[in-house]
Amino acid sequence: MYGYNFRPKTYLVNETITTADGCNSCLCTTRGALCTKVACNNAGFAKPSDVPLYGDCNDNGRWYKFKALWEADDGCNTCTCVGIGNYQGPFICTQGLCTNKESAVVG
Repeated sequence: MYGYNFRPKTYLVNETITTADGCNSCLCTTRGALCTKVACNNAGFAKPSDVPLYGDCNDNGRWYKFKALWEADDGCNTCTCVGIGNYQGPFICTQGLCTNKESAVVG
């Protein structure tokens, strides 16, 4: 039987894994993991310890991990933590989706 290694554990085919963001999941398949990538609510996580991981992003006091995707404060755009920084990574957000004009802004 095939499995998928995710973090320190091996999962069986057809087993579902909840991702670290708590709002997405992955399905273990014979070819690897098949994951959802939906924007989470914008709760973020508590401020990192004195030695945070590189690339953590801060959006108005809410921290997100590298590659995290979350709903912007306006409720209709999304943001993602895109770059590995020295302490705080940059993030980008779509803009104008509330009015059907899409662009991006770097945070």
